[in-house]
Amino acid sequence: MKTTFTLILLLTNALAFGQKQFVQGQYMTQQGDTVQVHINDQNWKRSPTFIEVKQNLSDTNIQRLSAGDIKGFLLASGDRY
Repeated sequence: MKTTFTLILLLTNALAFGQKQFVQGQYMTQQGDTVQVHINDQNWKRSPTFIEVKQNLSDTNIQRLSAGDIKGFLLASGDRY
């Protein structure tokens, strides 16, 4: 019984960390244009190889941009990559 309960608790905890958290931000295209979007904030320790963005929070369409697609991005919290 303890093993089953522990397994269920660990599985639930792992699923909670897998959720997406989109925050307001912007990215700069290779041409130098700035695009206002919502970025899936993953609390990166270093620059990521890709980011996920949405135009609006209600959008179901998520666009994935690689480091080669953009020059950098900025989150509303002030974090720059």
